[in-house]
Amino acid sequence: MPACGRSYELGLKGSWLQERLNASAALFRTRQDNLAEATGGLVEGSTQAAYRAVKGATVDGLELELAGEPLPGWSLGTSFTTFIAQDAQGRAINTAKPRSLFKLFTTWRLPGTWDRLTLGGGVDWQNRMYQTATAPGNRRVPVEQPGYALVNLMARYQFSSNLSAAVNINNLFDRHYYSQIGFYNQGWYGAPRNVMFTVKVGY
Repeated sequence: MPACGRSYELGLKGSWLQERLNASAALFRTRQDNLAEATGGLVEGSTQAAYRAVKGATVDGLELELAGEPLPGWSLGTSFTTFIAQDAQGRAINTAKPRSLFKLFTTWRLPGTWDRLTLGGGVDWQNRMYQTATAPGNRRVPVEQPGYALVNLMARYQFSSNLSAAVNINNLFDRHYYSQIGFYNQGWYGAPRNVMFTVKVGY
C-alpha cells in the first residue's frame, strides 16, 4: 500500500546587518500511514531486507539555520535539526537514522596583501543510530553507531579572476564510523581521512 499522510510547518525568518546575516526557525509535524520501516530481519527464504508498514507514524521536529557574512571576508553557515519519530503506540521508529544533526562551516578571506587566500573549516555532528539486525545463523543482534563529529578543513588561493586552486582535508582526525547501519551485512563505513586538490579555470 502506498504511504499517505499530512505535513504541517510553522516557521520564522529574519535578517540582520543589512541582510548580510539571515536566520530561520521552523517547527514541523508529519503524520503518515504505511510508512516503510526496516524490521532488521530478512524476507523468509531470501537475503532481502524485510520491511513493515507503520500506521499512525508521527514525526515532530525543529530546524534552525543561520547563514551569511557577519563581517567582511567572514562567511558562516550553520544548521541544527532534531526530531522525534514514533508509531501510534509511542514506540520509536526508523532508529537507524540519527535524530539530531548539527552542521557548521565557516570561511575567512584574509585581509590586505593576503586577500587572495581563503581558509575555512567545519564540523558535522550527529547523535546515535541503532537497530536490531539479523546475523548469520538467523541470530538477532543489536547494532549501534554512537554519536560522532567530523572535522573538515579547506584552503583556497585565487590566482586570478579565472584561476583558483584549493585543498580540502575531510575527516581530519580520521574518525572511524558507520555512515549507515541496519542488516548485519549492510553496514557502511564512512569515508576515512582524505585530501582533495582541485583547480578551477574559468573562461
